[in-house]
Amino acid sequence: MQLVRAIIFSMSLMLFQVGISQNLTNYSGPYKGGIASYKYYEDKDLNRVLNGPFKFTYSSNLFNPLRKLQSISIGNFKDNLKVGIWKYYLIFDDVSLCTSGNYINNLKDGEWIFEEVQKATKKVLRKSIVHFKNDILIGPFIFNCSSQYSYFPHTIYNPSIKGTFDNRGKLDSIWITKVKSKNGILYEDRKEYSNGSLVNETFRDPSDGTMVKFKGDLAMFENDMREHGWEPYVNLNNEAISFWRTWNEDDFLTAYALNPMFYFNRFTDFKLTP
Repeated sequence: MQLVRAIIFSMSLMLFQVGISQNLTNYSGPYKGGIASYKYYEDKDLNRVLNGPFKFTYSSNLFNPLRKLQSISIGNFKDNLKVGIWKYYLIFDDVSLCTSGNYINNLKDGEWIFEEVQKATKKVLRKSIVHFKNDILIGPFIFNCSSQYSYFPHTIYNPSIKGTFDNRGKLDSIWITKVKSKNGILYEDRKEYSNGSLVNETFRDPSDGTMVKFKGDLAMFENDMREHGWEPYVNLNNEAISFWRTWNEDDFLTAYALNPMFYFNRFTDFKLTP
């Protein structure tokens, strides 16, 4: 008797799931100022529940009437939660930016990659690779930039950053930032963290051996850096990290715009005029 009941319950559950899948509706049309295509069903309160492939495209010339940009979001929903690989594009005439990675029930989990590519040459201008667990940055952190960018009133050349987060999302162990000066000197900034706190830092000029060391007084360290003309290089790793920590999937155009290390300042002074 119990076996019969179990079989009936299983068949009822299967029929319910089939019913739900058969009730999925395809939508394609205007959506939040752009164009979207997706599948959905309605719950008992007639709320729309996204379920299946999703694509949203938004085009704008907000920052310059003669220069258009296009943003695209592509991924999958399961019962209104993001799952699997999602990709977020910001596309200009000359470059394409893409941030992509995996979700588990709406939380970033696994490897995430940011990449900016020059469309004509396919050259990767900058790239960052990070790892998440339940929406928290963990493990190795990498950022590389093969070009320069404006960081008013400074220009930063070819920065690269490598470091590690512990399993609680705190900066850990050794972080190394390398950046070139305008005349080609490759500076190195070496930071050591423990439990998220900076314990040692050495910034050095390999051309003549000059060094500035952190000795527990951050204000003094920053003043010494300023005296050497190295002020723009003080917090580059924090700038790179902040992009990932403040990443907003629903407004990723702003996420790019607010972080100079992940953007060519296109909203201000870089190539706004064709």
